[in-house]
Amino acid sequence: MSAAVERRRPGAARLLRRRVVASFLCATAAVLLYAMHSAWSLTLAHPMLVTGWVLLPAVLLLTLYNLRKKVDFLPAFASSTWLQIHLYLGYFSIVAFALHVGLRRPSGLLESVLYACFAGAAFSGVFGIYVTRLVPPRLANRGEEVIFERIPALIRRLRAEVQDLVLVAAREVDSTALPDLYLRSLHDFFSGPRNRWAHLRESRGPLRRLLREFEDLERFLGSEEKQTLARLGECVRAKDDLDYHYVHQALLKYWLFVHIPLAYGAALLGVLHVALVYAYGGVR
Repeated sequence: MSAAVERRRPGAARLLRRRVVASFLCATAAVLLYAMHSAWSLTLAHPMLVTGWVLLPAVLLLTLYNLRKKVDFLPAFASSTWLQIHLYLGYFSIVAFALHVGLRRPSGLLESVLYACFAGAAFSGVFGIYVTRLVPPRLANRGEEVIFERIPALIRRLRAEVQDLVLVAAREVDSTALPDLYLRSLHDFFSGPRNRWAHLRESRGPLRRLLREFEDLERFLGSEEKQTLARLGECVRAKDDLDYHYVHQALLKYWLFVHIPLAYGAALLGVLHVALVYAYGGVR
């Protein structure tokens, strides 16, 4: 066994142990909350007070994670620890929210918007966990690392090279085969990121179909055109890799633009909801 693998094993074991402990604590807290909710239901009290006063601080603490990332100079837990707290507290808050709401539909504008904000924040948060754990290994296995903001410029550079190759071929060879290929298939392909859903599904079908056109055309070309066609194929593969990186890095980048506003909205509306309940709900 290699030394690198030996060095990784203690870290992996520690991570697994931390996840097991955190999952156990989260599950225990959820069971205790359910027991308290059930006990209050039997006393004909307000069981939603239990879940409500547990849920509100949980949501407020969840929103602090984004603040912690911006002020990491503060003497607090490490960012990785905050992330673990954020994840498992998020799971727990979903249970608390389900107990708090039950099977009833929200009534009124405020409750409906609050319900939608929390549900959207929870769904986008779970989606974010999936994305942040799935995407980085995929990107590591697909070409060299590319900065997201540079991808459009790299695509434009490839498009310019392809156009130059086709123009040179059209001038030097008395044939319209490569210009026709460009107009038929390559112009749109190099106009911007393409085949987003195929890349998300890990499908190379669109790339194979495009390269099959190259194979069908190659038998009718002369030696100079075949060389140009080979370089066009390299550009197509490079562009396909850029498209792959673009759609996956966009997932990593933009899911937070949904999650964070919904989380802040749920926190603010939750505070307002509690204030209105105590002001007009007759709760003592």
